[in-house]
Amino acid sequence: MRLVSRVLLRSALSSYQESREPEEEDLPQYMYSCDKSRLAPELSRCFVELGPDDEETQAFLASCRRHSSNLCLHLLYNCLRMVLCLFLSQTSINGLLETGKMFLFSRQQLCKLLPVHQPWPLNSVMEIGAGDGNISEKYRSLGAASVCATEASGVMRRVLRKKGFKVLDVETWDRGPHKYDVVSCLNVLDRCSRPLSLLRQMADKLDSGGLLVLALVFPFEPFVENVLGQKEPAETMPALLQQGEWEDMVSTLWRDTLQPMGFQPVSLTRLPYLCEGDYQTEYYYLDDAVLVVQKC
Repeated sequence: MRLVSRVLLRSALSSYQESREPEEEDLPQYMYSCDKSRLAPELSRCFVELGPDDEETQAFLASCRRHSSNLCLHLLYNCLRMVLCLFLSQTSINGLLETGKMFLFSRQQLCKLLPVHQPWPLNSVMEIGAGDGNISEKYRSLGAASVCATEASGVMRRVLRKKGFKVLDVETWDRGPHKYDVVSCLNVLDRCSRPLSLLRQMADKLDSGGLLVLALVFPFEPFVENVLGQKEPAETMPALLQQGEWEDMVSTLWRDTLQPMGFQPVSLTRLPYLCEGDYQTEYYYLDDAVLVVQKC
């Protein structure tokens, strides 16, 4: 029996090694570049090309490689997921197990997108759908006096509170007279039920001259996550559902939605939205647009 167990374990480990997909040491530059001639002129002028040669980005990739090589950990996570998925959403499971970590931009890259100088002259920041607070911590590290957050996942809300962030209710955060200097909404519009309503709420809660930091994955494939799986959002953004190149979709978002709301573009960049991988793949990524616009 012991011999059979060893043979099965050796076979599993061999299959694991063979199934692992090799990753490039660095992210290719094309993930950060675009054809500026295809962008709306006002977006082309403010496009900022970043790159993978960034300390925080490289540290995250190194962490993904270490995580991916731990077969025993992944076997444990898979067993736990089979039980937890009966009660929790995927986001909450990731928060509970401290896995599936995401990475969009570093503190240094954020500084290149914001039209501010040190020390930070803006006081209040609101992050919509803050997750585990990774981005919220970056705003705080830049000197923001107050960083508030909303988050649908109960597990993630507890994580945010442990990190010292004020967590507001997702349904009532926009009530009251308080205005914010920055509202950050990163990869939330395609996962919320009413994206257009949320955009209007964020615009209303920005102080005059305030900044909206918006990230959106393209192609745009919206759904709302819950314990039972996925459901269709109550509101749609039809223009973004059309297939097109990254540049075309970003320009559509600008012309059809943000510009009519009275925003002015400040900066635009293209980034891979990175996610911690599994035993087969070190990391996964989605094609993201990060757009900073200012309320006039």
